[in-house]
Amino acid sequence: MDEMIATALASRQTDNFTEGAGMDGNRSTSAECTIRKFDATSLVIQILLAIVILVPNVAVVKVIITSKRRRYQRSAYTFIASLSIADMFAGLYVIISVFIADVGGFRMTPLLWSVMYICGSIPFYSSVLHLVVIAIDRLLYIGYYARYNSLMNRKSVISVLSICWGLSLMPAIPIAMGFGACGDLCTCTDSGLLLCSDFQCSSIFPVFTKSMLLGNAFLFFVVMILITILYYLLFRKVRERSNKVYAKSSSATKQASRLKRESKLARTLAIVVAVSLAFWGPLMITYVVDYCLPYEQRIGETVANILSIPNLLNSVSNPIIYAVRMKHLRQEMIPACCRKTTHNSPRMDSTDIPLSTIRTLPRDEISSTM
Repeated sequence: MDEMIATALASRQTDNFTEGAGMDGNRSTSAECTIRKFDATSLVIQILLAIVILVPNVAVVKVIITSKRRRYQRSAYTFIASLSIADMFAGLYVIISVFIADVGGFRMTPLLWSVMYICGSIPFYSSVLHLVVIAIDRLLYIGYYARYNSLMNRKSVISVLSICWGLSLMPAIPIAMGFGACGDLCTCTDSGLLLCSDFQCSSIFPVFTKSMLLGNAFLFFVVMILITILYYLLFRKVRERSNKVYAKSSSATKQASRLKRESKLARTLAIVVAVSLAFWGPLMITYVVDYCLPYEQRIGETVANILSIPNLLNSVSNPIIYAVRMKHLRQEMIPACCRKTTHNSPRMDSTDIPLSTIRTLPRDEISSTM
């Protein structure tokens, strides 16, 4: 009798496994499969979007790195250039993923697909950390100007950027080791597509677990709260310094002009943070909802694809904000976007007088013009 009961239980477990396998029959977690079906329309849209991301961000980096203006030598612009590089990596990742998953039709194990997808999150982690660094930099410059040069020297800037990029790479390590990934929970069907139907796997990005994406959302909102506090302290310092500057009768004009210029840069960067929150927030909220939903109710990858578009557009919005808010950067970004730069056009200095014109004027006319 005991043998008959054991045989019946074993048979029932086998039936459950076959039912869980679905219409595709036997599946293997070690097999190699494709991540999605080929879609020509989606391919063209992704490539065009990647190009739109790359061109303005390359222009920002080119202007800041190659320009000889002292304005661009400040640490704030160095951080802006590094943030633009992170946005460039987002565009490059889209192109690479399209050629791997769509054009090349590569087959990989579920764990390798998880690793590839987490690489697409590196620009996200880097951008978030850069926003924190930029907020701290502006707070130090406006609130603690006397000690700013000693705190944010060249060595400090390089160290801070190294830490930002190093921390951005850290999430890929546990994923490669299998933590937070659905590598062992996903399978390759007989049709060759990746299937992650386990209840632990997210219904938005099935290659990751729900808890891993929930951790991303938690990190994002904590960082945004921290940035909000930093900018609140920053603008409070601006108001305090403005009252002190205008209370002085002598040399108030020069200090007020510099404070106004730095306040405008701070407001521009605050707009960048607000736009990032608007573009990334809906997807992060969806991560939380997906974690709270029972297994029977799934959001679906279509929602993830729709919400991923604003995320990519965020990488385009940053250089647009720079161009709209900063006239000097806009004037140099437009020729930088072109293939051939106009080297013969005179470069403008802080007084907006062409340097080539100044060199041709007599000394007495130069002094009168200045």
